[in-house]
Amino acid sequence: MPQLEREIVDRALRWCAESGRPVREDLVRRTLEPLGWDELLAVKAVLADPPPGSDLSPADLLALARGTVVPAAATKLPRASRRAPARESRTARGPSGPRIRRVRDRVEAVPSSPAALPPIELLFQEAGRSTLGRMVRRRGANRAGLLGELATGWAAGSAPPSDADLDRLLAHHGMARGFAERERALLLHAFRKFGGVTPRVARALGAQVADLRAAIARLELGAAIEAIRDARRKGLDRKGTLAERARLLDEEEETLADLGLLPGFEADLRRRLPEHLRALAGGGRPPSAADLGRSLSLSRSAVDRLVARFTLPLRPAPPERPGRREGRPPRPGAPRPGAPRPGAPRPGAPGARRPRRT
Repeated sequence: MPQLEREIVDRALRWCAESGRPVREDLVRRTLEPLGWDELLAVKAVLADPPPGSDLSPADLLALARGTVVPAAATKLPRASRRAPARESRTARGPSGPRIRRVRDRVEAVPSSPAALPPIELLFQEAGRSTLGRMVRRRGANRAGLLGELATGWAAGSAPPSDADLDRLLAHHGMARGFAERERALLLHAFRKFGGVTPRVARALGAQVADLRAAIARLELGAAIEAIRDARRKGLDRKGTLAERARLLDEEEETLADLGLLPGFEADLRRRLPEHLRALAGGGRPPSAADLGRSLSLSRSAVDRLVARFTLPLRPAPPERPGRREGRPPRPGAPRPGAPRPGAPRPGAPGARRPRRT
């Protein structure tokens, strides 16, 4: 199906307006977009001449292009006969006065039903190859993006186009092999970029995890992608300090779960954290959340999540002392911040210490 040019839309709008029936652009597009090349050429030929009648719509334009007789209501009237009803209506009009508009007389506009999408079988024509090629250039080899764009413009019966419909289109136009090579390169690049984490790759491509795994099996990329995942798995497993593992468990839990490292990290931390708390205990008192956060370089929220996950016995934080609150007014008679102490020599006075030169 060819792409509707802007010039045809503008000429159709002027053609209808010259006939005395201005129309909206969306009505013109709904009427002309499903046409093929031959019918669009016929429409261009009709638009080359002035409108042959009055009150002509885009449907009348299409009927003239197909050689159908336009209804009698849209035939062109002589100039004198067109002016006569206007004079008669002016003479028959009653005396001018205020026009009263009542709410109960208001007629609600009926929303126009959306136009039915053209069938996807139109893309199997010769013109469909260029349309599909433009879509592939815009979306690349992203299968989910291509299916989303197909669903906005075409329909496969009563359902949007499926993965099998896209494969049939690519095979029909001889684009299946090249598309498979581009799809293979796209998946390898995405897995290298996101460290082999399948959920992140699926979110970046707008696909489901199950569809992504099916594409990996279809393109025979299992060994290459598993090598990427194994390299990332070894790199994470080498981070053996307690602080590194606690931070990874808090920030990269999805990565650890997808790579199969989450149970091992949890077991290691569950074994080592009590020993770490005993080392931090001073004077027989258990450490606080602030002590644990400083020792592991974790934020307070990360420490709270770690404590809730492993049920760690920590000392509750002491209540805040009111004397240390910020913004407390100074005591009466207390020196202002930056003021010299009482009895201290003024700068430049005899006996005052000169500032050291740097």
